[in-house]
Amino acid sequence: MSTAQDVITRYMTSGDYDNIRIGFIGGEPLLKFDLIRDICEWFWSKRWSKNFLFYATTNGTIMTESMKHWFEEHRKHFWLGLSLDGTKQTHDRNRSNSFCKIDINFFLRNWPDQPIKMTLSDRNIDTIAEDVMFIHGLGFKITGGNFAEGVEIDDFAEKCKTIAKQYDALVTYYLKHQELESPFFQLPFSECESHRLANQKRCGTGENMAVVDYDGTTYPCTYFSPVSMDKKQLKEIQKIDFHDHKNFIDYDCRQNCYLYPICNGCYGDNYSLTGNISKRSAQKCQLFKLRVLAAYKYTMLRLHKKLEHATAISPKDAKTIVALQKIEQMFNL
Repeated sequence: MSTAQDVITRYMTSGDYDNIRIGFIGGEPLLKFDLIRDICEWFWSKRWSKNFLFYATTNGTIMTESMKHWFEEHRKHFWLGLSLDGTKQTHDRNRSNSFCKIDINFFLRNWPDQPIKMTLSDRNIDTIAEDVMFIHGLGFKITGGNFAEGVEIDDFAEKCKTIAKQYDALVTYYLKHQELESPFFQLPFSECESHRLANQKRCGTGENMAVVDYDGTTYPCTYFSPVSMDKKQLKEIQKIDFHDHKNFIDYDCRQNCYLYPICNGCYGDNYSLTGNISKRSAQKCQLFKLRVLAAYKYTMLRLHKKLEHATAISPKDAKTIVALQKIEQMFNL
């Protein structure tokens, strides 16, 4: 408790940021619900000059009625996200038959704008579209759309064919339901032309993001912490200057791959799989290209409909059109 109080006070009283998000991570963070409650109620008893929000992501399986009551009472200042991988069959396969232990309506009722955390892995490759449709059918948004970090997929070539078919089914679905945001296919293709992101680090790890362990030790992010890495890896990580964006640029990809400005890989995943924070694994590179091919079709059809009766084209749309044309050439579409 005292460690949390010291750390939170330091961030809330420093002059660096006006908005602070304080998250609790695990494993399953709600195993320490009493501690979370005590930290929050201490925090709320104080006056702070910064904006704040508490959050956590849970598997939803151990929530009691008293816990639900507490979260519901404080839902404006504490956002609780749910990990849900899809249908009952998929979720039970991924997470030890736990689907029926989750009060799904509790999350939808209290945080309707909080996206579901859906994990894709080789266990549910053949049901990606069905699982996404199921989650949207419940009334939720979805965050991410990335495959599990730090793991390689067996029989990769064959599974890529399955993923491509699943993405095609999702493109059709999202085109029919354009009121839904697609975390899979809404890629900023115009950035491939502007190159604005090509020389930037793509996330806040080690800068505007930090993870503090129970003993007060600070790490750059969840992935670059004992949750995901061993002592030897963490010792090597200490040598990296996380404020120097040049350390996070793959110069070979930047020079040779047109898609590099929008290829947002996880640096922790890079390090885990390749030993280099800037270099994506061959599998993650291919998985991203599968997304690009589906997103190309999705974006092309949406843009065509948008511009069908337009009298002018915005600079962003013009860049997107050029990017799509170059992607056609790149993949011989």
